[in-house]
Amino acid sequence: MEIKSLQIKLFFFCASTLYLSEDDSEMYQPFSRWELSLIDIDECTTNRHNCDINAFCNNTEGSHNCTCKPGYSGDGSTCTGNDVF
Repeated sequence: MEIKSLQIKLFFFCASTLYLSEDDSEMYQPFSRWELSLIDIDECTTNRHNCDINAFCNNTEGSHNCTCKPGYSGDGSTCTGNDVF
């Protein structure tokens, strides 16, 4: 799968947890966690696609695909009208 546009957000959480030990003394247990979040960008609604004006754009995770509309043929990036006689 070719990834054309993907936005990445990185969050870091850091906290300490207070708890009492067996001798009732206070202790802190450090806690940290990394969280990576990938957010898909919809190329179709943001006009970041390469679809022909006579093609449908379909967003997929990390990319998109183009399909020529009825009456047109091609790979979706280029669509030509079919001759009708």
